Amino acid sequence: MNYIGPFFRLNSLNKNSIKNQLLHLSKESIRDILFNSECGIKMPFKNLKTKQSSLNDINTFKSLSPLVSLYSKSSCKLYTSNNKLKWKNSNIKKDILVSSNAYMTLSLLDLCSYYKNLKDVNQKKFNISNLYLVIIKNQLDFYNSYLRNFEGVFVDKTDVSSDLISEIKLENKDENFKFSNQAFLMCAYYKYSVISNEKFSKEYQNFSLDILNMFINFRNDLYSLSFSELNKLTLALNIFYSYSKNEKSYELLLDIFEYLSENYGYIDSNDNIENSSLLCLNSVLLYNNSNMFKFKDYALKIHSSLSDLYNPALGIFIKDTEKKEVKFSCNEIVLYILNSMLVSELCEDKSIHENILVNVFKHQLIESGIIQSWPEAPNIQDCERYKNFSLKSEDLLEETYFKMPTISSPKNTEIASVFFKKITYNKKKKTFSISKKSFYSDNNLFLFFIIIHLFKDYYNTQ
Repeated sequence: MNYIGPFFRLNSLNKNSIKNQLLHLSKESIRDILFNSECGIKMPFKNLKTKQSSLNDINTFKSLSPLVSLYSKSSCKLYTSNNKLKWKNSNIKKDILVSSNAYMTLSLLDLCSYYKNLKDVNQKKFNISNLYLVIIKNQLDFYNSYLRNFEGVFVDKTDVSSDLISEIKLENKDENFKFSNQAFLMCAYYKYSVISNEKFSKEYQNFSLDILNMFINFRNDLYSLSFSELNKLTLALNIFYSYSKNEKSYELLLDIFEYLSENYGYIDSNDNIENSSLLCLNSVLLYNNSNMFKFKDYALKIHSSLSDLYNPALGIFIKDTEKKEVKFSCNEIVLYILNSMLVSELCEDKSIHENILVNVFKHQLIESGIIQSWPEAPNIQDCERYKNFSLKSEDLLEETYFKMPTISSPKNTEIASVFFKKITYNKKKKTFSISKKSFYSDNNLFLFFIIIHLFKDYYNTQ
C-alpha cells in the first residue's frame, strides 16, 4: 500500500512544521517561477552549458529557459500541456523592478548554499546548486548591463523589445533610484563572489564593495529617506553583514538602525503593520548579528504591540478600525507570522506566541485564500522527505510537514503557488474575499527570499 499518512492529525501543526511548510513553498515556487512562468526575459539554454556547471542531469532542464530577469506582474493561472503544468502567458506587465529581481537572485544564492550541503547526500540535488550558480551569474551580468542608468545606479526599466527582433531593448521606467535596491544587489554581488569558484568572482565582490562605499559617502542623504525605505535598507545591511562580516557595513547598520528606531519606533503598529513587522524583524536580525540584548528587548517591545492586534476569538490579527471591511496585504500576514515565529524563540514562555503563530497561519494565511495552492510534498523516494535527509524509514516526515491537507495542489486548482496581493475581511460576516488573483513579483519574491534566508538551515532538521 502507498504511504497515506497518519490517521490522527489534530496536533500536526506547530512552529517547526510551519517553518518547514513555508520553506518548502518558497523553494519550490522560486523554481516554478524561474523555469515555468515565462514572466520575464528568458536566458538561452546554451548559456547553461559552461565549465562551471558540469551538470550530469542538465537534460532535465533542456526544454526550459530560465529567467534572466523578472517582470512585475502576470496571470498565475495554469494549464496542462503534455502532462506538465504551464503558466498562462497573459496579463503580463513588462516592467522590470530592481527589487523583485534582486530578491529572485538572492533567493537562488541562498538556495545554492542549501543544495551545496547535500553534496554527500544526493549528487543530483547538489548539482542544482551548480545550475543555479550559472543562472545567477547570467542574472547579475544582465542587471549590470541593462538595469543601470547613465549615473551607474540600478533603476527600474520597462521591456519594449520587439517580438520580431531578438535584441533586448529596455527603457527607464523611473529616473529615480532607491537606495534599498542598490543595497539588496550589493548583497547579491557579494554573496555570489563568496560561493562561486569562477575565475573572475573577485570582481563581483569589488563591485559590491563599491556600492557599500557609496552608502558610506552619501550617509547624510540616507537620513531623509522614508520609514519604509530606511526599513528595507536596514534589512539589506543586516543581510550584507551576515554574508560579509564587513566592519564598515556593521557601523553603518548600527547607525541607520539607531536613527530608524528613534524616529519611527513610536508609530502605532495598527496604522502600519508591515513596517512595524519589518522593524521587528530587523531588530531580531541585528540581535543575531551583534548579540546585543538591547536589540532583543526592542524586538520584544515591537512584537508586544503587534500581538495586541491578535483576536483570540477569531484566530487572526485585525486592525482597529470602524470600517466594516478590513484589507490585509500578503506582506502584512506573512511578516506577522515570521515575527511570531522568531520572537517565540527569544522568549521563555513560547506558548503564547506559538499559539498566535498557529492560528494566524491556519486562518489568515491558509483558510483566507490569499494563497490558493501549495506544492505537493516530496515523494517518499526523495531525500528531502526525511529528517536530516537520511532516507531512513524511521525519519520519514509526514506530509503535513510540507503542506496542509486543507489546501490543494497547483495541479488541482490550476493556480500557481503564489501569494495574492491583498485580501478583504468582512467583520460582520467573518469571511475573507479576494478581488485580484494575479502574480505580483515584488511581493512574492520578497516574501520567498525572507523565508529562504531565515529558514534554509533548518529544513527537515527538527
